[in-house]
Amino acid sequence: MTRPIPLAPRPFPDESVRSWIGRVAARYDLSPPALVAQLRDGQAVPVSRLASLDWQEDAALEHLLARATHLDRARIRRLRLVTEDGPKAALWHRPLLAWCPTCACEDIARHGETYERAVWHLGCCAACPTHRLVLADVCPACAYGRVGFQAVAGRQRLVCGLCKQPVDAPALGRETGIPVDLRSRFAFAQCREWTDLALALQAVLLGLTAGSAATGPWQIDVPASRIAVVIRDLAAALLWPELSGPGSMDGQNPCTVARDHVFAILAPRTAYEVLGIIASVLTAVAGRVRLRMPAGQIAGREPSGEVVDLKWFIHRLPATEQQWLKARASGWGPILARVVGDAVDVAEEADRRRATATREQARRDKAWLRHASVKYANDARRRIAARAANRQAVVLKRKQDQASSVVPGHLR
Repeated sequence: MTRPIPLAPRPFPDESVRSWIGRVAARYDLSPPALVAQLRDGQAVPVSRLASLDWQEDAALEHLLARATHLDRARIRRLRLVTEDGPKAALWHRPLLAWCPTCACEDIARHGETYERAVWHLGCCAACPTHRLVLADVCPACAYGRVGFQAVAGRQRLVCGLCKQPVDAPALGRETGIPVDLRSRFAFAQCREWTDLALALQAVLLGLTAGSAATGPWQIDVPASRIAVVIRDLAAALLWPELSGPGSMDGQNPCTVARDHVFAILAPRTAYEVLGIIASVLTAVAGRVRLRMPAGQIAGREPSGEVVDLKWFIHRLPATEQQWLKARASGWGPILARVVGDAVDVAEEADRRRATATREQARRDKAWLRHASVKYANDARRRIAARAANRQAVVLKRKQDQASSVVPGHLR
């Protein structure tokens, strides 16, 4: 029987399970695995088992922690946003820590420590809904180090693994010691309309994890259960076309795993860009204002003023991926299936025309080359013959001059 421990802070309503365990462990200057090992009489548990508490029930560990901290086990269960690795796997389980710098600074001011919001775990959470800032994923001071939660003087703090400095207080530049303007560093690069659409789509995805059926401003007749699949497929086609081809339909293909977790493996700023692009495409499909691409953060995509709509999206896919997306759209809903099919058909017709024009241009180039080859060959022969005739004339004149120089002067 586990005896209760004297110091055990209560979890915050929006806190992740692993963050709460970390705050309890910090009171004793322990890591979460070390705390659990102490409660189990020295029997350690894998770190992965503790991390899985945020989405997977573990009756033995939950009972152990609830008894040790005088906490109802149902309260631990309520901290989970996602309870299974099902169709929404693309939305959650970000492997690396991301956090809102302003939230972390406010935590220090209010509580003397910081805690992880459960939504920061979700790959679809690219920005803080409260402060409208892109989530950070590297140390804001040294700009390189990965950050994690550590026990510091009995409290849980965000500490950079490279420069070893807490990053949950107003940051200082490593070189100058001048406070870093976190808002300017993590502010959105896009226009306000783009940001509003990206955050609206993020809110829809976050709502889906909580069981909400809302689809936001996009009335496109897509069932709420399919919204996550639609967004995941569009993101995978945009970023990694090679992962969305026919070969990735095989469940054993490792590409399938990467595609299903497309948002979870993206950096927050890139995820924000992808959310904005997809939201703009869906807005155009719904017949609302179409946005232009004012800036680009996605690797390999330059800033442009192009209108971001379905036509723009489809034209950036190879032919095989266009067909894959058309097949996938058949399960999205009648409206999206029709407009995606029409866009792919238009793109295919444009591709055929370009291919025909390319072949015709190649035929003309080949004919011109044959004609030019004959013409240049004849010109070359004429030039060679002219040079030969000139050389012969020079030789003949030289011989005549030599012959005239040997005649006696009185006979000349």
